[in-house]
Amino acid sequence: MLTISAFEWVPDFAKGQVRDLRVRWACEEAGIPYKTSLLKQGDQNKPEYRALQPFGQVPIIEDDGFAQFQTGRSRRLR
Repeated sequence: MLTISAFEWVPDFAKGQVRDLRVRWACEEAGIPYKTSLLKQGDQNKPEYRALQPFGQVPIIEDDGFAQFQTGRSRRLR
C-alpha cells in the first residue's frame, strides 16, 4: 500500500495548495488505496526525512521499499 507524507497542519493561505493533496486526490479518483503519514511541524527537518526528501517538502510517496518525491527521483529504502 502507498504511504503519502503530508503536513498535519498548514496555514490558511496554503490550504489546498500543498502538493500532497494532488497525489491523494489522484489515488482517490483511481481507487488506489493509500495511507497518510502526517508530519508535525519540524518533522520535515529531521535527518531521516531529509534522507528521503532533501528539500524537506511533501509529499514523499513510499511503496514496496521505494520512496519518490516530486522530482521523479527514486531511492530504495534501507
